[in-house]
This record gives sequence, C-alpha cells and structure tokens, in this order.
Amino acid sequence: MKEPLIPPDDFFCGFFDWLDTKDGQISMQAHNDVADALEGAELDVADRKIIWKDGNRLTIAQTAKRIHEMTGTDLPAIISHVIGWLEMDYIPQGLNEKQMKVFEAEIENWIREHKTRKNNYRVTTEKHS
Repeated sequence: MKEPLIPPDDFFCGFFDWLDTKDGQISMQAHNDVADALEGAELDVADRKIIWKDGNRLTIAQTAKRIHEMTGTDLPAIISHVIGWLEMDYIPQGLNEKQMKVFEAEIENWIREHKTRKNNYRVTTEKHS
C-alpha cells in the first residue's frame, strides 16, 4: 500500500481542515476582499496612509472599515488581512536592497503603531466615497 503524500498530522492537513471551518471561510473571504479592494493601491509610508486607486488616503483602520462597508465581511478579519497585505502583498517598485530594508522597517513600525493604539478598531468617520 502506498503511503499518503501528506501525513495526517501535517501542517497543511490541519490548515485545509481549518479552511473548511466558519473561521477559515471568513478569513479566506476577508483575504479575497482585501486583495480585490487594494489592487492597484499605493502607500505613503511616511504619512501612514494607503492610497486607493480613487485617490483616497486612508489609515489601516479606515481602509478596513471601507472594505467592510463594501463587502460586509467581518471587520477584525479584514483588519488582519489589510495588515497581511502591507506585510506580504504590497511590493513597492524601484527600490534597491537598502531602500527595501528601510521600507520594510517602516511597514513594521506602522503596523506596530496601529496595534498599540488604544481602541484601534474604532474608526473616525472621514468621508472616503
């Protein structure tokens, strides 16, 4: 008998099982919603703003709220995936290795500031239509 390619206790097996749960489905929906909404977006790392294709300049929390209002997807899941987008999906163009290290450090600082802000899920009501 042939052995399975992925042992039952393997990380991937657990991950795929988790994807079938309600939490996994919410997370995947949030990931897809964030990726779709932020396609073509840029960053102003110094000002801590995500610049949407329509020109709106929003914070992490404002961006998450906007995506939540557009999609109805769970707000904490969206916030988590906006942070993931900043950490892993957004790739600035034209930076050399030294500039990229500085950029990545600024992203880490931005995320740390967001996470340490008291009531960081409270979003100010700024127009961003």
